[in-house]
Parts: sequence; C-alpha cells; structure tokens
Amino acid sequence: GFPSRPAWTLPRGCYCIRGVLPLDVPGALAVDLVGHDGGQAVGDFNWTLTVTDCTTGWTEAGAVRTKAEVYVVAALETCLRRYPGQVISFHADNGSEVHARPPCPFLPCPRDHLHPRTLLSKARGVVRSRPYHKNDNAHVEEKNNSVIRKFVGYDRHDTQEEVDLLNRLYQALHLLVNWFLPSQKLLSKVRTGSHIAKVYDQAQTPCARMLARMDVPEETKQQLRSTRTELDLASLHHEILLCQELLDEIAKRTQSLVIKKCGNYAYISDELTT
Repeated sequence: GFPSRPAWTLPRGCYCIRGVLPLDVPGALAVDLVGHDGGQAVGDFNWTLTVTDCTTGWTEAGAVRTKAEVYVVAALETCLRRYPGQVISFHADNGSEVHARPPCPFLPCPRDHLHPRTLLSKARGVVRSRPYHKNDNAHVEEKNNSVIRKFVGYDRHDTQEEVDLLNRLYQALHLLVNWFLPSQKLLSKVRTGSHIAKVYDQAQTPCARMLARMDVPEETKQQLRSTRTELDLASLHHEILLCQELLDEIAKRTQSLVIKKCGNYAYISDELTT
C-alpha cells in the first residue's frame, strides 16, 4: 500500500544507515509497524509492532492504540520480554516513533558507545534503513504479511477494546508461530538470463533454529524445550479462532458500511489439532 508518512531524516551522528543486517547470529532484530486503518488512513487507528529475528525467524508482535512513542516503546518492551535471545541490534525504518528514543537499555552496550563508527565496524546498535528503500527491512516486511495480515486481516481497528483483543491474539501467535510454523530461508540464488534459480534450506520452526545453534546458551534451550512440552495446539487453535471472531464482530458493528475484505484469515487446519 501507500506509505502513511514520508521518510524522516535522522541526525547523522546518532544512527548507522545500513541496507541490510549482515549478522548471522541470533539477536539482530528487525522492527516495523503495521497499520489497521481498513484502507482509510484517517483519524487515529490501531497499529501492530512486529519484531523479527533475521537469523532464526523468531517473531513477536504487540498492538498499540496509536503510533505515539509512549505506546510503541511499551509494546517493544513487551515483545522483547518474550524474545528468548540476547538483543544485539535493532533495524527499523525511518519512523520517529522508534528512533526518537532508541531502545538502548536492551542492547549489551551503553548508549554512549553507540557511535556510528562503532556500529559500522561491529554492526551493533540501532540501525535504520535508507530512505525510500522499503526492502532494506525485508525480513520483518515478510512477517507483516505472513503473520499479521494473514491472522488479523485488513479491517479497521481503532479502539482500546480491539487493542486488548489483538494483544490476546498475539499471545497465542507467539506460541503458534515460533513453535509450530516452519519456514525456509534462502541459501543462494543464481540468475541465468531471465531465469532465477533459488536454493532454500530445510523448513524449520524458529524454535528449532534456536535449538540448533551453538551460540545460544544451554539454559535458553532448556527453557524452549520445557515450553514445547507444555503446549497444546488444540487450545491455541480455539483461542486464535475466538479472538478472530471477536475482532470480526467489533469491526462489522462499527464499520459495517466501509469494510472491504482484502484477504482471508489464516486458520489453523483441523488436521494439525488431532
């Protein structure tokens, strides 16, 4: 869709501008916001903050009332509490809601050490995309579609009641997406004329990718295994369906004349719950 804001120029001495994060270690997080405006970007409406680990595909989400900094920072803190790894860098677009007060307390180095030269040499800290280069943050943009749009849809949500329901839905998606939904990562691609041959790795869940890495502490792995043994996919299925139905009811009651479905929900197959 069309951008809801122009690119924002940040102070040159504060952040590193980088096209993509080159790190191949867990903790390089990509951050983005998804608007629930229902195709009409007027007035205040709800947003979803999406946080994705570029290496493992671990994804967290949090709903906010508006795009105000105070709401976005609170949602980011909630997402990072659920993230099992250590945060080493943030990659966001040029929105002031993230960069106005960078999430330095979550980084392993103090704010005074976030000098542009240090960021360029160690690829750590708060990193922003180039203006008008949306694909610089491709990892989280893909999750905006495969997780947020597929499970929430394109309806307009603009009340606190819907924020609470969205966060309830994201609590269930935190378990479903990271423990049960596998994804593939691109290993290489070769262009031959107009044909592009792509090679992908074996599909794995974000949890499995975390467990397979040697640089993830054993204590973290044990917590992931413990959580996996306690999960019930059938209960997650019913919780997600309930939240989707409640969101649909509110949207149809408040926006019955302007709702236009642009896609279908991603429902969990009943085969997976048996």
